[in-house]
Amino acid sequence: MYPRGSSGASVTDIAYDVLQHNECALKVSQCITCEKVCFTSSVDNHCVDISSPRRPQVSRNVQPTVQEAWNTFTSLSRVHNALCSECNGRLETKTIWQSVRPLISIPLHGELYSEISETIDVTNKYQAKQVLRLQGIIYHGSHHFTVRVIDKWGNVWYNDGMAMGTQFVKERTGINLTQARSRNACLLIYH
Repeated sequence: MYPRGSSGASVTDIAYDVLQHNECALKVSQCITCEKVCFTSSVDNHCVDISSPRRPQVSRNVQPTVQEAWNTFTSLSRVHNALCSECNGRLETKTIWQSVRPLISIPLHGELYSEISETIDVTNKYQAKQVLRLQGIIYHGSHHFTVRVIDKWGNVWYNDGMAMGTQFVKERTGINLTQARSRNACLLIYH
């Protein structure tokens, strides 16, 4: 799965394998009318794919922000055609994170976003909203990965391991996080 040499490996596959954790979240489907919980299913991975046909489009020519895509993915108003067994009301699904401080990886699959959000909101199992901060971005281009790391003070550090080894360079504030030196963002890490 992780070949050596020129064939390369998928950073999304690596993140998916590394971030597996039993039941890190639950998908809960609840009746809109009587509030009966009709079914739940577990989410067993912190690697969350927010790409979908439901991705928000602000307009035909404007790509959404990561926050808008995340909000669509975790929206409480995702109503299904399925009906409640109790009252025949419609069901809606929400994601409830089990971890108190989840680590979430979001693969971008080559999709372009107008902005990479510095924070995302997550609802935990106690129905409390938590704010997760962007901690890292992996970029890909020309069969090569680079990285940006955001420290707890909000400083952005860049590294290209092939050219810089273990040295990170501090970058100026207010930079466009969707690209780094001709490479596009391909994986976001929030904590």
